[in-house]
Amino acid sequence: MEDLTHIASAFDEDDTFATGEFETKVAVWSLRKRAKIVEFDTVLDYGGRRLAWVKAEDPIVVAGGYVAGAIVGYDALTGSELWRREDTKKIQSILSVPGTTQVAAGFDDRPMLILDAATGETVTTFK
Repeated sequence: MEDLTHIASAFDEDDTFATGEFETKVAVWSLRKRAKIVEFDTVLDYGGRRLAWVKAEDPIVVAGGYVAGAIVGYDALTGSELWRREDTKKIQSILSVPGTTQVAAGFDDRPMLILDAATGETVTTFK
């Protein structure tokens, strides 16, 4: 991978993490194996902080695109798309919420959303 602009991890005993290129490409890595597990295309674009790692029974990578106006959840071990939200324009940040399987999505011009990382459904909204 070239031009890495994002990195996301559970920051615990788990040895896997995700990296994002300048645009679209995300890779999942294993420190223990010292190898790339999978690489896949996403809606990720440059700027902000738009890549999150969600620790779950099956880990989830959530990526966002400011220009694409979408937030998408991916199976972190296969790269398969789990869900997609296209009602989310001007995404600036996507952060995992510690101790949960949720992500916080921040925007340029609207309240923050807390989303269920497994389904993409809105849990709550913060002004």
